Amino acid sequence: MASWWDDLPRVMAGAPYEGRIVDEAVARGRKLAASQPRSVLLHGDFHPGNVLAAQREPWLFIDPKPVIGEPAYDLAQLLYNRARFLIRSEGAITALRQQVEFFAADLGLDPARIAGWAFVKALGWQFGPEFVTLFHEVAQAW
Repeated sequence: MASWWDDLPRVMAGAPYEGRIVDEAVARGRKLAASQPRSVLLHGDFHPGNVLAAQREPWLFIDPKPVIGEPAYDLAQLLYNRARFLIRSEGAITALRQQVEFFAADLGLDPARIAGWAFVKALGWQFGPEFVTLFHEVAQAW
C-alpha cells in the first residue's frame, strides 16, 4: 500500500480541516501501514453497490480500485457508505462502533485497525469534514 497519507498535509492545505486532525490521520496512517499483520490484494472500493448477484458465481465484485494492504483497510469504504445513512442521527458513533466490532469479530480482525483505516481514508479520499470528524470519534474508542 502506497503511503498516500504522506501527501495529506500538502493536499489538505486550505481545506476545511483542523491541522491536528490532518496530523493525526498522517501519524495513524504511518503507524497502521508499518504494523500491518499481513498484506493481500484488496478490492479498494468495497461496498454494497459494487457487489452484484451473478450466474457464474453467487457474487460478483465490480469496479475494483486494487491495492495491496491489510484486510481491515478494505472495510473503510463499506463503513463510509453505512455512515452516509447515519451521519445526521444521534446514535451514529455508537452504530458505527458496533459495525466495526461486528466486522472485527466476524472476520477475525482488530477493531482498532478497522476504525483507524476508516478515519485515515475518510480524510485521504476527502469524504468531507463531517465524515472525518465522525470517523475520528469512532476510532477514539480504540
